[in-house]
Amino acid sequence: MRLPDISLLGFVIGLVVNQAAGAITDRFNLPSGSGSCASYSTLLDDYLVDTTTLINGMVTAMDLAVQVEDSEEKMVAQKFFNAYLAVLFHNQENVVDVYGNAGFSWDTIKSTITLLKAFVDTGDYPTFTRPPHLFCASYGQWFSWDSAVFDASGKEYKDANGQSQSIKDMYADSYEADKTRKPYWIPALKNYAFLQDVYDEDICATTKMIAVPGGYEKSEPLNGMAAPGHDKKTVVQKTDDADTAASATKDAKEVSELILYEALADSILLCPRVLTTADEDTYSLLKDVPYVKPDSTTKQLSQLLPQSANLFHELIHVVTFWREETETTSSKRLLGRASDFQYDLWECLKLASTPTTYGTAPINVESYTYFAMAWWYYRNDWSGQEPVAFYYGLPEEVIWPESEPESDDDGGGGDDGYGGDDGYGDDYVGSDGDDA
Repeated sequence: MRLPDISLLGFVIGLVVNQAAGAITDRFNLPSGSGSCASYSTLLDDYLVDTTTLINGMVTAMDLAVQVEDSEEKMVAQKFFNAYLAVLFHNQENVVDVYGNAGFSWDTIKSTITLLKAFVDTGDYPTFTRPPHLFCASYGQWFSWDSAVFDASGKEYKDANGQSQSIKDMYADSYEADKTRKPYWIPALKNYAFLQDVYDEDICATTKMIAVPGGYEKSEPLNGMAAPGHDKKTVVQKTDDADTAASATKDAKEVSELILYEALADSILLCPRVLTTADEDTYSLLKDVPYVKPDSTTKQLSQLLPQSANLFHELIHVVTFWREETETTSSKRLLGRASDFQYDLWECLKLASTPTTYGTAPINVESYTYFAMAWWYYRNDWSGQEPVAFYYGLPEEVIWPESEPESDDDGGGGDDGYGGDDGYGDDYVGSDGDDA
């Protein structure tokens, strides 16, 4: 499986930063039958436009954060990266670098944004087969691992001896890789997905699952989910119709390969509840989000997320499903698959401001969602209204340049390069402890 070359980050961004999003069907397969999105295709086009807008904004923020020249936008970008994704920048005279172990986080963030950008611009990302599927309602049926396995025609599979096999027998690798998952038969695709054993038969009737030590707990109703695909499934048969072999390593003259299932693409499910606007406080698209004055107490950032942000959220799962996790002693590493450690705004902020969870924030999907929304809100044209910065989840005034603090000669900390004492010494931009 080909993985993108993360070292080409600057080159890729330079080429595609201004490309526009296409139709939803340019990036996703929309299967018919159970879970069909046929009724929502126009809305989903708009969701993809919003998703592309948020991703392009993150690319811009990433570029500005490491520019040598000081500016208001650079300051805001650095503060957002610190508040939501636990990155601390070191501003020096001729270079901007990342402080300490935050470099590991920065590698992961750059990788994630690069994967997102490549997907919306080209449809490319590391996986078994593309494009990913998009569903708009529950789309399959649960089975136990011991149930008889279906073939690609939807009929019970029989081996060369006429014997049925269980799903566990056929997908032993998937079973051994993660026994917490269960087989989910998808009639529209004549294939199995393997989902976490936390969903109801009607997936969209499930309350949202939040990872906790030792398992999951239920919270709000499910907005959507993303599911990893898998490689094609084959059996190898001898040409003399003898016993079915388990692998394709035998002499090609003696065996023939039977494809039971083609490779299954990754998938996203958006539940109907995020494809409709229930009330005046629910916003469908970015263009529907209202302006909130700085220091207002009426709205926090999480209350301004549009429904379209759910596609952005699930896409982060998809493009990182197959990202390789590296564990090295060098100065760079990637942290693998992004997951749902926290959804709540304040809990996400705590991930990025608590030393023991600094490494979790860059692989927490909703942290990216809040970052992207905060950056969009700051950069959006509000028709002459002053810009707003959701530095720590609440609307604040953007002050540039920031005033220098009066010295109290207490000997602690230093200037962060923008007038704020962060406790790390000269020229660091970051947050003091837990602002959530």
